[in-house]
Amino acid sequence: MKAYQDACIQICKEAALETINKLGGSSDAVTDCQVFVDGTWQKHGHSSLTGVVTVISKANWKCLDHIVLSEACKGCQTWSNRTNHPEYNSWLENHDCSINHTGSSGSMEGKGAIEMFSSSVQKYNLCYKWYIGDGNSSSFSEVVNAKPYGDTVVIEKRECIGHVQKRMGTRCRNLRQTLKSTVLSDGKKLLVEEG
Repeated sequence: MKAYQDACIQICKEAALETINKLGGSSDAVTDCQVFVDGTWQKHGHSSLTGVVTVISKANWKCLDHIVLSEACKGCQTWSNRTNHPEYNSWLENHDCSINHTGSSGSMEGKGAIEMFSSSVQKYNLCYKWYIGDGNSSSFSEVVNAKPYGDTVVIEKRECIGHVQKRMGTRCRNLRQTLKSTVLSDGKKLLVEEG
């Protein structure tokens, strides 16, 4: 497991360096950049106990950071009814609990984003000044309120065009379905093309 974590850390560092180079910055000074922030969950509908939040650089479309948030731990669940077992104390001494989030699943994205924004300068010398989001979460306002770069840096929001297109497309398809049987004042049906 440690080998995977070390490889992931190295890949994110390389992506951060590439971002700095693409933006004409230097590794000695903090470079401002635009990042996509998004969360995903193990289960649909914000009922999941596990979620992942990622930060992706717009400069090179590479992942700069991620965080896995969990409200449950398999080890704790397994041993919860076996506290009298002779091996319990040994297990407990070596146990690295995976629970790192309390609260709703929906709040995972905001918590993860705050943590990654707060550590970006220390980790990579990058300031995530422009937050590109999906427009349907409160995580942007949570990050702004947390002031991860202090009072001097104002984080700006940008809408992800892909998410805007997705929402617009869904609304257009729904409207087409609703108007399919509409009859106009001249008695003709509204022409709704499929496809």
